[in-house]
Amino acid sequence: MPRLVFAAPDNPITGHAYMLRDWSDGKRLEVVAHEQTTAVLARLGRDIGTVLAGIHSVTFAEGGFLDGQLNVVPFPPGIGGGFPSSWKPCWARAARSALVLNLLRR
Repeated sequence: MPRLVFAAPDNPITGHAYMLRDWSDGKRLEVVAHEQTTAVLARLGRDIGTVLAGIHSVTFAEGGFLDGQLNVVPFPPGIGGGFPSSWKPCWARAARSALVLNLLRR
């Protein structure tokens, strides 16, 4: 995992929280996926699912950010809560993306 360089609860441009991490070399999946075999893509999909399941199995008593000691710190005002319903169309569009369709056709 890339090293955390800096994090702040807000910024002078938009007011949103942000973080900067070290650069991580590599190629994006959508660039190299077409070069992979069906077996490699299937294994990759299982591996990604396993990692995501592990991440989502960690629960906390409340929502917020993690501080340097991994304590939950409340979200700044205006950030947090449930999944915004306005984002659902974005996920629907992503699901129809060319990458997903190409992977499903394999």
